[in-house]
Amino acid sequence: MESSENNGADDDRSTKPDDTLKYHLLGPSLTKAGQSTVDQQKVSEIIYNASKGSKFFSHEKFRDQLLTTKIERILAQMQKLGKNDLLLYTRRADEYLAELEVGRDLSQIVVHIDCDAFFAAVEELDRPELRELPMAVGKGVLTTCNYHARKFGCRSGMAGFIARKLCPDLILIPQNYQKYTAKAEEIRAILSSFDPQFQSASIDEAYLNITGYCATNEIEPEVAVRRLRSQVMEQTKVAVSAGIAPNARIAKICSNWNKPNGQHYVPNDRSIIMKFMSEIPVRKINGVGRVFERELEAIGIKNCSDIFTHRGVILPLFGEKCYKFLMQCYLGLGSTKIRPVEESERKSVGTERTFRDIDDIADLQEMLQLTAL
Repeated sequence: MESSENNGADDDRSTKPDDTLKYHLLGPSLTKAGQSTVDQQKVSEIIYNASKGSKFFSHEKFRDQLLTTKIERILAQMQKLGKNDLLLYTRRADEYLAELEVGRDLSQIVVHIDCDAFFAAVEELDRPELRELPMAVGKGVLTTCNYHARKFGCRSGMAGFIARKLCPDLILIPQNYQKYTAKAEEIRAILSSFDPQFQSASIDEAYLNITGYCATNEIEPEVAVRRLRSQVMEQTKVAVSAGIAPNARIAKICSNWNKPNGQHYVPNDRSIIMKFMSEIPVRKINGVGRVFERELEAIGIKNCSDIFTHRGVILPLFGEKCYKFLMQCYLGLGSTKIRPVEESERKSVGTERTFRDIDDIADLQEMLQLTAL
């Protein structure tokens, strides 16, 4: 089961010099699908040696040292908590958990759709021979890797020269956002027939509420989602994976469960939800990155079940926002309100692009100006 995997990363990484840095160098995409059979220790050694001496390496080492110092402060703060403090915070946590439980909503069916290696999959439509070869999209930094490349430890966000150290035969394809956007629109047209109010989370993922669709068509959630995925494959030739759950948080976790081209369902049953979440490593929760993962691991929280065990120290150590977030994660609670992100509702405007390799300062300034428009 995926929840019990550690992706080959060393659990004792803090016991040797530079082990925390090597883990940090594995990058934010460590939990991406297709990495479960990879020897992550070997990958981290290759990344470490390939980047040693670079500005990137120095920057990452500095960040790792800052995090280590922060964790030392967190542990020192935890040691200062007295028995009465722990009793008070534990009682407060129990009261908050009870309050959250009252508001649990088990009436909705939420689906998270995630296109499998989307950019790579679109490129493979034009060049079918790439399906059997390790391939990635991007030059300076990889934006997507197909599953053959992932077997070597290549992943999104990785520098191209490091990826080539891991996989010398890796084929790198330049990005074509116009092509990816056009294919994404084809997929969204299908999603809208299942939920007209679906929410795009990015170019290659979306949330749907199919409660109404299932009721109208008198169909079970798993059957409805198989139908959706089948239509996407037939009409766009792109495989998608899906998570089906009572809320968006669990659905997001589930969509990564049977990748590629699969689905996983957590029914609207509290006991099943609690058991499912108890076994989930906190790193697999959307919103927990490699930094927060290390901070939580330092105080004994690796799986969601550990959140309850250490509930009395979370608020004083991490503050109210993280405390509320983790309590909700422990209970398997999340949003059931899925709606389109309208321009009028956006609180900020952002743009994202992976740059090509740029050596000239004038070219870099031009790219920054274009991005700011």
